[in-house]
Amino acid sequence: MSNPTLAGTGVLLRFAARRDRLRLPVWVVAGGALVAVQSTSNQTFYRTPEALAAYRASAGSNAASIAFSGPPVGLDTVAGTVAFEISTSVVLLTVLMAMFTTVRHTRADEEAGRTELVRSAQVGRQAPLVAASLLSSAACAGMGAAIAAGAALTGLPVSGSLLLGTATASVGLVFTGVTAVCAQLTGVTRGVYGLTGGLLGIAFVVRAVGDITGNGLSWASPIGWAQATHPWSSDRWWPLLLPVVATPVLLLAARRLLDRRDLGVGLWQPRPGAATAPASLSSPLGLAWRLHRGALLGWAVGVGLLGFVYGWLAESVETLIEDNPDAEVFLGADGAADLVDAYLGVTLQMTALLVAGHAVSATCRARTEETAGRAEPVLATGVSRSRWLGSHLTVALAGGDRAARPGRVHHRPQPRGDHRGRQ
Repeated sequence: MSNPTLAGTGVLLRFAARRDRLRLPVWVVAGGALVAVQSTSNQTFYRTPEALAAYRASAGSNAASIAFSGPPVGLDTVAGTVAFEISTSVVLLTVLMAMFTTVRHTRADEEAGRTELVRSAQVGRQAPLVAASLLSSAACAGMGAAIAAGAALTGLPVSGSLLLGTATASVGLVFTGVTAVCAQLTGVTRGVYGLTGGLLGIAFVVRAVGDITGNGLSWASPIGWAQATHPWSSDRWWPLLLPVVATPVLLLAARRLLDRRDLGVGLWQPRPGAATAPASLSSPLGLAWRLHRGALLGWAVGVGLLGFVYGWLAESVETLIEDNPDAEVFLGADGAADLVDAYLGVTLQMTALLVAGHAVSATCRARTEETAGRAEPVLATGVSRSRWLGSHLTVALAGGDRAARPGRVHHRPQPRGDHRGRQ
């Protein structure tokens, strides 16, 4: 006998796949192309034993490289350098794809009122969640296949290529479950993104600290599980038992939490507001600031922490290249001081992208308020459309500058060795 709570899951899955028929292939192709480009580049750059030895001597003992890339294993082969340099990037790409896909078909649909319309038909209570989880899982499997194909088609061993793709997909499956759980806790889409993104950041930091110190802490992170497989080195499949166990547990927990809440809300209820509104909410600008301040604080803290990490790793970057002259030629740097400047320039670009992301998100908040019907009561008063939109744009512009300030990287390269004369 079929489970009535899952009625309509197949139809919803097909509908969700049709809605994402363009965006999911873009994610998958991007993952495969990223691995293919990295593989081709490494096979060209580290084509000699001397180049591999220099890279192994520098990157294998450098805290910055290990923090960003994972455990320094398999660096005696070109394939091992590919796994070392690309695994974190493709894992993060897969996790973001899983998070956006799961939220799009669960909390976002519920917040927009589409789930209520769907549930008014012969659709079970758990069907939307299960359909979204299945679609995200299928997308992760497709990403893993694309990564394996991108590596194998560029000449890397097939066994390690399959392991890299499978390990990457396993992290996406775990965060599909994590996102599904977070979607039951909070009643807003931004809250789900914040919770899942925070857990992803914690997983990354735990893995980085564990790999740098070698104390085994990386086993507490799903990212560490994937990188512990050591593709093209020892080719260990057994660490994948951890995501195989964790994913069903998380999805089952999400289904149980779904049964404990009402449609349209989360288990964490927002606290009641004040009985009377403060004077700051009497103007469109004050209202816009109140709507944006939570997101702005999150962006500012995130960019600030990232800037701190970038500055902390600047000295390690100098040490990394001093032992690898070929890398200086490849990066176009003339000495360690120029290299640190180039590194800080790259970090500035990444910080600028994050600040731009906040600006775009803050600007789109006006559209969200309009589609949710909250802008209409404001415009029904004496507030003009230009004042209402201008208030959101003002906060977006001011918030972008505010978010950028904590992320500034303060680092003054110290003269070392034969670079003492370069001041």
